[in-house]
Amino acid sequence: MQHKTASGRWTFIFLICFAGLACRHGEEAAPAPEETTTEASFQRLTVGQPVPTYPAVTPGGDTLVIGPGQPLTLLNLWATWCAPCLEEFPDLQRLHQTLEPRGLRIVAVDVDPDPPEVVMRFAADLGVTFPLAIDPDGRVQEQFQAFAMPSSYLISRDGRLLARWTGILPPSARDTIEAHLVP
Repeated sequence: MQHKTASGRWTFIFLICFAGLACRHGEEAAPAPEETTTEASFQRLTVGQPVPTYPAVTPGGDTLVIGPGQPLTLLNLWATWCAPCLEEFPDLQRLHQTLEPRGLRIVAVDVDPDPPEVVMRFAADLGVTFPLAIDPDGRVQEQFQAFAMPSSYLISRDGRLLARWTGILPPSARDTIEAHLVP
């Protein structure tokens, strides 16, 4: 009986920690200089670092490049099954309508292997006018180290990570984005 109780306790602790990671919200600030990883196979994408160049494919087959030499980009990773993602889309649409004329490009990539028709219907149903993309190779989550949906990344014109949010964008995200727009 003692063993079963201890095992159950460890399972409970693991689940609480995992849930905390999956549901974490907020903006990631630049790490302290002493923060490094000891695993050679995992380099955490941190604020200030270059992001990987990623060719986002639209449902229509066009390619939108994420990375250096592109406009200020808010990359949003989402999934059709993700309720918070659906809740966030009206806010992303408002950001697009008000900040796109000032130089912000929003690209939202569906991390699931949904057919292009599903993503196009999704955009039409929600009235989304900013670019949506699909991830046919399933690489974007790994490249941008997204552990929860939605995840958003503000990427500079020179391809550096300016901010990273896990969960629905907080109201303060707009201030962060506007601080990096051309006046």
